[in-house]
Amino acid sequence: MIKRLLLLFFLFSSIFLSGYSYTVEQFTQYDSTITILEDNKIEIKKQLAIRNIHDAGIIPGQVEFKIFNADPSDPLKIVEYSAKNRYDEDIRSRLSTTQNFTSIALDIFQPILPGFEYEITLTYVIEYDPSGIFFKRVEIPLKESTRVPILAGDVFVEVPEGKYFTYLSYENEDAIIEGNTASFSLQEDTPDLLIFEYSFIPLKIGPLAGSLVFWSLVNVILLIILGMEIKRELKKMHKRRK
Repeated sequence: MIKRLLLLFFLFSSIFLSGYSYTVEQFTQYDSTITILEDNKIEIKKQLAIRNIHDAGIIPGQVEFKIFNADPSDPLKIVEYSAKNRYDEDIRSRLSTTQNFTSIALDIFQPILPGFEYEITLTYVIEYDPSGIFFKRVEIPLKESTRVPILAGDVFVEVPEGKYFTYLSYENEDAIIEGNTASFSLQEDTPDLLIFEYSFIPLKIGPLAGSLVFWSLVNVILLIILGMEIKRELKKMHKRRK
């Protein structure tokens, strides 16, 4: 009975506080591990922690993670997902898809005392269609849209063994790229989407895409060969006239 009364108290407190504009909760941890799998799939695993920064207990209620589609005609395809708490127990959740975004909504009715945190492990697998022959280009969600402010987070991206990053649409000053892995921290200006390119050809020159550099070099070489052939033919024609 006492537990039910406490839960009702926290619930009414959360509803009362939701009418105000100030923030009572924050994501103090928003770490993402993004792994390119086989069969054109990507696993995105997030370690999250919601902290109560208010001076009274709160209940987060529904926490929604929206992933907006870059192309409305090609919505994101989440083939599986899971949400668990720190005890590896399932969090009640639901998945919904619209033309503009895909949403994973979690129902968190666990009271959080002031200064304490609620930990979440959110994992989802998406299908993607990599473009390119030698260079695979991928677009993935980096930072989901959510009502809870994101205070800090780290991102770790891994492509298959024997492949290298040839382009990243976002790199900050603490970005580290080594072989088939890349890591950086989330900041206020971090975009919601990350576009990256990888290949078995280790070609990365500054902010330029490796595919652009590669095919530009190929075109230059072909133009040089074409010019040499034209010059050779002109010499032959000149000799015949003599």
